Amino acid sequence: METSKKGVSLGVLKRVIEEVTYSPISIQSFSNNKAVNELGCTVTSIKFSWTTNKAPKKILLDSTDIDVTLKSTTISCSLTSNTSFTLKVTDSKNFTVSKSTSVSFSNGIYYGIGTDQENITDSFILGLTKSLQNSISKTFTVTAGDGQYVWFAYPKRYGTPKFNVGGFDGGFSKIADMEFTNASGYTETYTIYRSDNSNLGTQTIKVS
Repeated sequence: METSKKGVSLGVLKRVIEEVTYSPISIQSFSNNKAVNELGCTVTSIKFSWTTNKAPKKILLDSTDIDVTLKSTTISCSLTSNTSFTLKVTDSKNFTVSKSTSVSFSNGIYYGIGTDQENITDSFILGLTKSLQNSISKTFTVTAGDGQYVWFAYPKRYGTPKFNVGGFDGGFSKIADMEFTNASGYTETYTIYRSDNSNLGTQTIKVS
C-alpha cells in the first residue's frame, strides 16, 4: 500500500481531498424548443436541452434513462394540452436534483393596422400580428396612415382591456364579439377593439 511520508495511505488522502473539494451536482439550465404553442395544434416532437455543473452519474427524463454523455435529447409525442417534464440528475455520491420545463398551449392576441371593416372575418384577424400568450397585456408600436385604424383582438375570457396611446388613456372602442377560428383550427369567442381615430401616425400602445 502506498503511503505518504507521514504514513497516511494515499487512498485515504485522496478520499479526504475528494470530501473537502466535493460540490454537489446542480442543473444550471433545462429547456425545450416547444415551450409555447397555439391552441388547436399537436406537438409531435420536443427537443430538450440541459447543462449541469459537472458530469452526472445518472440522468432521468421523467422515467426514461438518458445517456449521461448527452446534453440534449429529442422525443416523439402527441401533445395537445399543457404538459410538464422533469429532468433528474445524480452525481457520484448519489446526490440527486431535479428541474422541470413545460410545454404550454395558448391562443393569440392580434394587433396591427387596417381599414375600417363592416364585417370582421377570421381572415382579417389572421392578417394582424399574432402573439401567443395567456393574458391581455401587450405593448406594441404601429404606424397608421390615411384611412388606417389600429385593431386589437383577443380571447374574450382575458377580460376587459385598458388602452394607453402615447401616454394618454383610452382611444379605443369595442367593435364586436365573434367566434374566431385560429390557424390551427381552434375556435373561441374573441373581442375586437378598434382605435377611435384613423391616421394616428406612429404610436406606442400599451394594453393592460
